[in-house]
Amino acid sequence: FRAEVDAIDNKGCPVEVEASNPKYWGTKVMFQMISNGSSTLCHGEKYRGTLSRVTLKGLSSVAATALRYENVKSIEKNIIDGMESLQKQVVGDGVYRVCFERGALKLGSASARAHALLPPSDIVAALIKK
Repeated sequence: FRAEVDAIDNKGCPVEVEASNPKYWGTKVMFQMISNGSSTLCHGEKYRGTLSRVTLKGLSSVAATALRYENVKSIEKNIIDGMESLQKQVVGDGVYRVCFERGALKLGSASARAHALLPPSDIVAALIKK
């Protein structure tokens, strides 16, 4: 799954855009980049409310900075716990949407048609026969 994407570069790859102070990011920007597939962060710096500088940072640089002051073992445990919770909720090969309910990850049913890559099977079959 993917999160919202702020921008796309000239190669069609997602780019995360931030103009806030990095000291308040924690791991939020890193996880946002991971979830939306961004390998580049476009960071705008402001001075007195005006954009003064723009720098590009790679995901590895953002992650190194974010994890320098974090308890990595705790983050890993939270990720594993979340993935195990989701895995226990999966039934068959259905299509799901991920949501949070009272702070817990929950899977809800989603329309398979809305997320399908191909047209309905009867249309695919008709196209193949032609």
